[in-house]
Amino acid sequence: MEIAPPSGLLLDVPLVRQGPNCGCGLACVTMALKAARIPAELEDLERHALVLPVMLRSWGIGPGRLGRVALARGARATLIDPCRRDVGEMFLKSGGRWIEREPRKADIERCLAAGRAPVACIPDKDSAFGDRRPGSHWVVVIGRDGGDFRIHDPAPWRQAKKCAPGYWDRWECSLLLIEPAEGDPVFKEEK
Repeated sequence: MEIAPPSGLLLDVPLVRQGPNCGCGLACVTMALKAARIPAELEDLERHALVLPVMLRSWGIGPGRLGRVALARGARATLIDPCRRDVGEMFLKSGGRWIEREPRKADIERCLAAGRAPVACIPDKDSAFGDRRPGSHWVVVIGRDGGDFRIHDPAPWRQAKKCAPGYWDRWECSLLLIEPAEGDPVFKEEK
């Protein structure tokens, strides 16, 4: 059964901007932890043992490692991603949950309907934002505005509130859901 959040729904998610030492993924994990009422500050996560200095400058941080940072803060973390390499064995050994398939727009709607703001990887910034810079980018989906998702974009130079019209209908990449450890998970019945 598909569950769609109401139009006009905006979750209370504090906006965190990535800084000169921090990539988009870590800023998004900080937002998602705060939205789940789990204490987190960007500066603390930048110094976490799982975050190597080179990741803050150029590499970025992959979905499995971002999930492990959230798990280390006491959160529940679920990754929807088709690629075992992206998820990593250490994410699973750390208690993370992996749903092995492409994420869909319906997964984001399900998270929002449950009051959770998922972290989504944008694989191609050009198709999402008209950004001529190559590479992927992490955002937090915070709600719906009409037929579009509203996002918190941690990039201070872009400050996007939405992706291009129709983007989420064709989107696929990685979806990271960070939730409080207690209570029922959003994707409890899916393996």
